[in-house]
Amino acid sequence: KPKFISVADYEAGVDDVMRTLAGQLKAKGKKPYIIPEGGSDPLGAWGYIKAIDEIKKQCESSKVKIDTIVTAVGSGGTYAGLYLGSKISGWNIDILGFAVCRDSLYFQKKVFDICLAVESELATDLKLDPAEINIDDGFIGPGYAKIGPVETRFIRDVAENSGMVLDPAYTSKALLGLFTRISEGKYKPGSNILFIHTGGSWGLLTSGKKLFTA
Repeated sequence: KPKFISVADYEAGVDDVMRTLAGQLKAKGKKPYIIPEGGSDPLGAWGYIKAIDEIKKQCESSKVKIDTIVTAVGSGGTYAGLYLGSKISGWNIDILGFAVCRDSLYFQKKVFDICLAVESELATDLKLDPAEINIDDGFIGPGYAKIGPVETRFIRDVAENSGMVLDPAYTSKALLGLFTRISEGKYKPGSNILFIHTGGSWGLLTSGKKLFTA
């Protein structure tokens, strides 16, 4: 049976709400399994831990040197996996995340907590450093999955000029952030930056007409 919660309860901590409900179900003899928001937990991080291994091997086989990996950050799991993967594989690579909802301090803690949990499970010292978790919260815009004129124009321009479709919630804000930081001189000319397109095209179902009609 679905359990609906208020915006206030969600903001206060949806994880706590889920743990409370799980406890109530256990007391009734049930076996609940908590799937966190965005699948962002130690188990969920393994997808992008493995992705780093794949990316590293492809770079080595094609003799391409990557300076930075960029991704959107909506719940922290993708970034945590990428960071953990770099530590496990010994790949010294800069990872930049663009927050699409909460501020950088929130995500730095969320990501680091996931990383600490994985490190504990592996029973090894990964030399984790919270200072290495680089989250830029300057491109959240009007709010989660909300876009204004700047984001709308950017999504349209990218589609028209490259054929790449960005979604309103994640990839548009991350790529806009990356383009902006490049134009500000954050990266040296000739830098190789890998942008991870995390999908989300289904988000266009609610705003596609607005985006792609004159």
